[in-house]
Amino acid sequence: GGIFRHWDCSHLDPLSHGIDPSSEMIAFARSNCPQIYFEEVDLLEFNSINKFDWIVSTGNAVNYIAPDERRKFFEKAADLLAPTGLLYFDFDTRRDIEEFWPGQIRIEKRSSFRLEAKYTYDKKRDVGVEKQYWSETKNKKDIFYETHHIYPISPAEIVRDLKETKFKDPIFCHPEDYKFVSDGADFLVLGCIVRLFNG
Repeated sequence: GGIFRHWDCSHLDPLSHGIDPSSEMIAFARSNCPQIYFEEVDLLEFNSINKFDWIVSTGNAVNYIAPDERRKFFEKAADLLAPTGLLYFDFDTRRDIEEFWPGQIRIEKRSSFRLEAKYTYDKKRDVGVEKQYWSETKNKKDIFYETHHIYPISPAEIVRDLKETKFKDPIFCHPEDYKFVSDGADFLVLGCIVRLFNG
């Protein structure tokens, strides 16, 4: 839902379809981009008779998928794309989660809410842990708490997973273009574009 703070929705095709498993993020997306249809559903459960020119998976969504399920993400995306379609996704790198996450705190303040996120890395389970604390801006009332488990991914792992799907070799965007700095936190994510073999 947060991506629509940065995009001009007026240029999106009215047939665009947004999905997220979180009802809060769907509500947030609808408030930022009311002319687009949004559906509360997990990507791996999403089905459509339509084929898409672009699939954009941003905000490190692929990191939320367990490593042994990640190939299903690419298979699902391949099934949903038109023959000449493109998949863009970004992800938190293994180096980012292992080295930069521990001890970081990110704070975002908006007119209606405040988000404080705390980051750690569980080496034994090989998973990043993000604890989010959401509250209302005006009266500072707590809205909800969330804990996210984010699986670290290296570019080599992405290449390996894609080799077993219908996608060509990925094109990685320059890492410095994806350095994200927020209050008290610094992240390195990596963007990637892939095309189907028959595209």
